[in-house]
Amino acid sequence: MSPGMREAGVGEPLRVLLIEPDETARQFLCSILEEGGIAVRACAGADQAVEELGHFLPDLVLGTYDAPGADELVEGLREQAHLAFLPVVFLSSSSDELTRFQAISAGADDFLSKPVDPRILVAAIRSRVTRARMFDRSAPIAVEPTLRGGQLRRGEFLGQLGGVLRAGAGDWQVLIALRLDQGQQLADSLGQAASFELEQALASRFAEALREDDAYTLWMEFGFGLLVERESREEVEALARDICERVAAAPFLLRGQEYALTLSVGIALAPAGADLGDPDRWFASAYAAQAIAHRLGGNRFDGVLSRDHGSMPPERVLIIREWAKEAVSGGNVLIEFQPVLPLRMELSGLYALDAKLRDYRAPLAGVKRKEYLTLAREAGSLPMIDRMSLFNAFEAIEEERAGGRNTRVLVPVDLAAVTHAQMLWLDAELRRRRAHSDGLIIEFDADVALGKPELAAIVQRLEDHGIVIAISDTSGRLDRIGQLQRFPASLLRLPISAIDSVTPDEFLKLLEPWRGGGRGLIADGVETVDNVGRLWGLNIGYIQGDALAAGGPRLDYEFSQPGL
Repeated sequence: MSPGMREAGVGEPLRVLLIEPDETARQFLCSILEEGGIAVRACAGADQAVEELGHFLPDLVLGTYDAPGADELVEGLREQAHLAFLPVVFLSSSSDELTRFQAISAGADDFLSKPVDPRILVAAIRSRVTRARMFDRSAPIAVEPTLRGGQLRRGEFLGQLGGVLRAGAGDWQVLIALRLDQGQQLADSLGQAASFELEQALASRFAEALREDDAYTLWMEFGFGLLVERESREEVEALARDICERVAAAPFLLRGQEYALTLSVGIALAPAGADLGDPDRWFASAYAAQAIAHRLGGNRFDGVLSRDHGSMPPERVLIIREWAKEAVSGGNVLIEFQPVLPLRMELSGLYALDAKLRDYRAPLAGVKRKEYLTLAREAGSLPMIDRMSLFNAFEAIEEERAGGRNTRVLVPVDLAAVTHAQMLWLDAELRRRRAHSDGLIIEFDADVALGKPELAAIVQRLEDHGIVIAISDTSGRLDRIGQLQRFPASLLRLPISAIDSVTPDEFLKLLEPWRGGGRGLIADGVETVDNVGRLWGLNIGYIQGDALAAGGPRLDYEFSQPGL
């Protein structure tokens, strides 16, 4: 028995330390627990609870997650060896997955939503204490602070995560989150002994796929964490697939009844960048991947096994990846038009089309192309996004021309995603809308254009249709301007950060060959009107930025307004 677990005497009631700031709720919970044969010591806040821990020696801490200091209290428990395995159950008025994740991430063992059925509360407390004692007796004791495989206590496992991060995780040293897809239903129907038996049976089955140096722990009800290292992405994915298949291969026999069960599996690489060395971020990534695998139907794995997404958190990568998959049918694509304001060029009435993915949590914001581009390529949805963009641009141009306005629309298109079918469709549209096709400007990414010279034929084919070509170079490398000159492009879009990276004289010299052919420049990301005068002096033709003119669903900007 570890120092944090009290050895109960025969017939002695369980002891619960209750933390509830509301007096009425505190009295109500005390009455529920006492009627269930549980001894209770009630506290109004976390500070008082800390004082009571040493005197009362509880079997479990029951707290309100919404109470101030709840997170800090649990984190403090987990940092103390003699309290690291003390069960903690949180109650909360919120039932959403984010709150549940935050509670579990803080160190809670269980999470119940208010209002809670008194019988469920008492059963959950008894079940959690019983399983904690069983696990405490069965788990091995560490005798030295080295990485070990096999089944570990949760506190020991979390400590091992921190040790791996401090030492520097290997390229394919990953954290895997497992959870039963049927966990919620089973929690409501199984007793405490059967639940523990099932958890042990699950561990026994998936452990067959593990190596001796792989570590795992039970870190929530019907949920496990695994720390493993393999040689490649393919080996990690093969392990996750093997675990799913082993659990689903045969039913589990409990109390004479068979249960066909499946797992949702989330995989996370070790944190990088600003989150390097943070076990909580690692846990968050694995948990988010497991939750998405479950939402997609379960009996599968998910995760971000690439570092090609820059500083974007893995949780956001996972979400955007799912939205990108939905965009294959075009159902969640939003089209906006942002004014591109003329400085030196004569052309007014120029808009840049912005195709966003709908963000269901912030519907007015949406996910911009620079965030979803790589993920949409992987999902195969870029052809649909680009086709919708071109179609909406054609429709907008025709409507503008019908109103007597000589409007042009610039549309970003992924050159690498232009398939034969896409080109046939575009050829047909350009022939059908020939009278207004001069209003369309198609923009390609410089990295794709330079990296795949064989695609130049597509650019030439579009120019033969009379389409104006633009190139966007977000690399910040102004020395590439000479290479881009070989493309039949009339416009070059550069971020203002690239323009500011050199002196005005250097910029004018670097861009002189480009301008020599009568080509124009767009300065993108201009966030203040204070830059306008300076950009005028650099012979910039157009400027674009949310601070100057935000995008919207209509082409309704008044370009004749004064101020530029």
